Amino acid sequence: MPNKGYDKTNIVSNCSYSVVFCTKLRRRVLESAVEQRLKTLLEEKVSELGEKLLDLQIKSDYVVMEVTCEPRLGIHRMIKQLKAHTSRQLREEFSQLKSRIPSLWTHHYFVKTLGEVKASEVTFYVESQTGL
Repeated sequence: MPNKGYDKTNIVSNCSYSVVFCTKLRRRVLESAVEQRLKTLLEEKVSELGEKLLDLQIKSDYVVMEVTCEPRLGIHRMIKQLKAHTSRQLREEFSQLKSRIPSLWTHHYFVKTLGEVKASEVTFYVESQTGL
């Protein structure tokens, strides 16, 4: 049986994305304690949004992650919330971030869907709609 993914009310989805975003001016500030705290903040916020963090790589000047995101939340809204939350928290906790760059993240990001839809998943979904 195929992976059902999310089943919330009348929406069945299994959406996963690869997301990349950079620090403002590509400053290398995501190191040591800042990196560890960012990891914790991202894990907590993704969970709070009801989603899953599938993979996370933090480099000194950018973040690469794979996340699930249901359609009603939307990947754009999710990324905005993650960036706003982590920027606010990290800049409060690490004062050097306020003096080195005007804001923690750029306004830009890269996003790409992961995987492909299998015919068996489509068939399973269509068959589950019988009688609705």
